[in-house]
Amino acid sequence: MALTTANSKLRSTILFSSKEEQVLFKRSSADLAAARGLTPSALLARLPMEQLTCSDLGRWAAQLIYAENGSCLDAFEAMFEDWSAIQPEKDCRDIVKGFFDYCHEARVCINTTDERIYHLRSNWDSICLVMEEIAEDHEGNLNARIQARTGRDSESLLKNPTALLSVTPLLSHLINIWEHIKDYSCTYRVLLDFAYMGESSRKGYVEPPEARISLLHLIDAYEKGDTD
Repeated sequence: MALTTANSKLRSTILFSSKEEQVLFKRSSADLAAARGLTPSALLARLPMEQLTCSDLGRWAAQLIYAENGSCLDAFEAMFEDWSAIQPEKDCRDIVKGFFDYCHEARVCINTTDERIYHLRSNWDSICLVMEEIAEDHEGNLNARIQARTGRDSESLLKNPTALLSVTPLLSHLINIWEHIKDYSCTYRVLLDFAYMGESSRKGYVEPPEARISLLHLIDAYEKGDTD
């Protein structure tokens, strides 16, 4: 893609395998653009997005993912930020599991010496308090007591100064207690911090197309209410 000096409009080149293919493309896209009241260039910019996702949330996420230097982490961050302000009406467990899978594959880590860690610790403490209260209210629930203790043990990881703390064990804990914490804003603020602070520890890691497409499919399924 190059910037022209004459009109400062971005241009790109499409290569066709034959003259017939070029003519078919130009004529069909011109008709479709006219039917939609768009310019051919505006139409072509929209078509890939329409194939990748079918929901409003998906299209919003796609704008972040496919922006220059954008990534799945940007979309996760934006969703978690919105949900920390207004908790989602539908269960977004599958989105969180998708976040776990992404972080596991990319080996996403956070730097616990970053100032943002104080915000993360505070909200992790809030989640721990929720689980401790549940454990107290249901003294016979052994799993609740175990998960409350696991949360506090994991809290020590956030206090240990390191540039490479893997987020997957922490995310795994959140998924295990999801039914108890999904309605609390602190849950989404923790997820927001993981996405905001997270970076791949894999040298030269390049986000694969499958990761982006998979996330958009997850978002579409969430919007439709399709869950496992």
